Amino acid sequence: MDVTYEPSEILTLFGNYSVEKTVTDMHLRYRESGSITKLPLDLAANDWVSTAEDLTDGFGLGANAVLIKKKLDLDASFAFTRSRGQLRASNPNTIVTDGTKGTNTAATQGANAVARDYPETENETHKWLASLKWFLVENLTLRLNYSYERYLAKDYAIDGLSVWQPIVTDVNNYVLNSNQYVFLGWSPENYDAHTVGLSLTYKF
Repeated sequence: MDVTYEPSEILTLFGNYSVEKTVTDMHLRYRESGSITKLPLDLAANDWVSTAEDLTDGFGLGANAVLIKKKLDLDASFAFTRSRGQLRASNPNTIVTDGTKGTNTAATQGANAVARDYPETENETHKWLASLKWFLVENLTLRLNYSYERYLAKDYAIDGLSVWQPIVTDVNNYVLNSNQYVFLGWSPENYDAHTVGLSLTYKF
């Protein structure tokens, strides 16, 4: 939804709001591979039903103002976006275990087959923009831009991770090192960014 209001010939105000919701249903099954002495465990009773819901909403406000007629203009705006994700899971059937199949005991099979909800995820983006346009002559414009962007994220999958993970050994003496993680140079950390730009435009 977009709204524009012009209270005078030198001022224009505008705003917008948007919302997007995505729901995905998934049907999965808990399975266990077999071994030389046991058959694989693959039972319809151990199905999982999951529903993923992603909700994104955002709004923006701004203004275009003439500070000096035919000489100096100001554009300013603010935009905010928030996304939230939920993944809910359940077992539609009664879990079935079979100690003669799979690679785990019946007790472990039962614990592994229980469907569990995932933690919620959330991210926010705040962005401020300001631009001054100085009309030097009829065809030549000098523009000064400034923007500030802030990003905040909460994601259980990457919280606490860094681009280069330290080498550690877990409780089973399994060595974990940075060669096992690929982030392609992307950092999962929150950030604040300031940008300043200066441009000169000539119209033929």
